[in-house]
Amino acid sequence: MNTLILTRSEIANLLEPQSLLRALRDAFIAHSTGRCVEAVRIPVSLPAGEAGAGASGMLVAPGLVPGIPAYSVKVHAKFPDQDPAIRGVLVLHDLTSGAPLALMESSHLTALRTAVAGALGAEALSVPGARTVAIIGAGTQGRAQLAALRLVRPIDVVRVFDTDARAAQRFASDPGCSGLTVAVTASLEEAVDGADLIVTATWAREPFLFKRHLRSGTHITTLGPDQPGKCEVAADEMLLGLQ
Repeated sequence: MNTLILTRSEIANLLEPQSLLRALRDAFIAHSTGRCVEAVRIPVSLPAGEAGAGASGMLVAPGLVPGIPAYSVKVHAKFPDQDPAIRGVLVLHDLTSGAPLALMESSHLTALRTAVAGALGAEALSVPGARTVAIIGAGTQGRAQLAALRLVRPIDVVRVFDTDARAAQRFASDPGCSGLTVAVTASLEEAVDGADLIVTATWAREPFLFKRHLRSGTHITTLGPDQPGKCEVAADEMLLGLQ
């Protein structure tokens, strides 16, 4: 059996965001209502390189969906000082024989999957007429989240803030902002003031978003805290959301 090999650029050309939005919505519903296959993510620590550089951790993520005669295993690591910061591969195997059906680069796939998951959360929980979004963290995932949000909400105003002002300027000039009113802000407070949606996609290890930054109806997608020691949203804000 031949193994199909797909590069990052090939996946980017083949993967259609609207189709992924529908498929991922169905997958979340199936997991919530059926839950016959548990989701598993296996983190593995990796040693830091010189001066703390290098990978911040590796992740192994197996995937299995009832009714599909295949399973997948994704292996990737996070490199905060690289672009893209997440690098790895996903292998698709035949469920009967274990034969590798496909080997594909995972960075674009992971970025788009994460962005669409964030958009589905906003679709379910944010106000239907949400138009103003604050992007905190002007990296790959910030751009991907904006593109995905435009699939589910009538976004027309974007405010972007990053501790690296040059990254924020690059974000503002990205083709993904075409047709939008985009402002690069000098502060976090300026970015989130009056925003319907707030997306945080940073490497922060201390909270920077607090209750004072919010107004009634604001929806937050927080992406950075995907492992112990990382934090973007303060506890008082999360308690506010539960009230």
